[in-house]
Amino acid sequence: MTHAGGQKAVALALAVTAALALSAFAVVRGTWAVGGSDSSCYGLMAKAFASGHLQPLTSLTDAPWPNVPVTLAPGGFRPGATPAAPIPICAPGFSVVMTPFAWLLGVDGIFWVTPLAAAMLVLSAAAIAADLGGGLAGATAAILVAASPIVLFQSVQPMNDIVTAALWIAAFAVLARPALSGALVGVAVLVRPNLAPLAVVAGAGAMLHHRAGRSAWSSLAIMVAASIPGVLTMALLNRALYGAVLSTGYAPAASLFSTAHVVPNLSNYGRALFETQHVVPALALAAPLVLRGARRWHAVALLVFAAGVAAIYALYEPFPEWWYLR
Repeated sequence: MTHAGGQKAVALALAVTAALALSAFAVVRGTWAVGGSDSSCYGLMAKAFASGHLQPLTSLTDAPWPNVPVTLAPGGFRPGATPAAPIPICAPGFSVVMTPFAWLLGVDGIFWVTPLAAAMLVLSAAAIAADLGGGLAGATAAILVAASPIVLFQSVQPMNDIVTAALWIAAFAVLARPALSGALVGVAVLVRPNLAPLAVVAGAGAMLHHRAGRSAWSSLAIMVAASIPGVLTMALLNRALYGAVLSTGYAPAASLFSTAHVVPNLSNYGRALFETQHVVPALALAAPLVLRGARRWHAVALLVFAAGVAAIYALYEPFPEWWYLR
């Protein structure tokens, strides 16, 4: 094995070790329980999907007190048209991802989704960094992601944050394969619909990564086609559960997103980011300055993607806790 080949093998081993370590941490330290409204919503919806139902059903539909539908709705749900069929407040896409695990492993199978996604996130970040800067960069990226406080915090939760991140980062890691990348984008939109505008950046990335013998527009068309199943599933579920393809179980978008939220969010997120990761994330801003050729434009696309995420959440309802970096 050549010296370069040996370095590449060591870098790959480090990245895989970081991914496995994070996944193992998520399994050992995982909550293995649904303890909040969102996680309860995801878990109960996955259980319903696995049993062939659109939403949790109950035979307890009457009681001798007022507002029975409200009191009988499970955590993470609001009353539906009938007390027997409550409506989830969470986006149902994450529950769709959980459902095959519930089929194969029983109800507790849903708790394996986040640990597996954590490993996928680390390896995808490593692949992107290795493509831009070589094996050492890939190994460094893997270690930084696996050691990130917010990644560690969310890796033990049955929430969709790690899965969302893993899907988007994996989509960028395989942009040269637009069919696979598009499928990942479709599932990412299904899991967290409010990030759907980021698909535009992914599409631009696919055009930059188009292979010889295929036009940039052809790569984009393939990606868009491959994303349709995920997006269509989201639309159909929204229509069935909420009455319209763009409706959700959360509050109306106008009350969740506002320019009035930008200043407090910049303060909250900026403080939390500095306190947990200091200036390390800001080093990414130098990537276009040190890279050349196509790699420079790939780095720019990634920075635009990051800026898009920041812009979406700058408008979102503020939360002061540091873990809302998720």
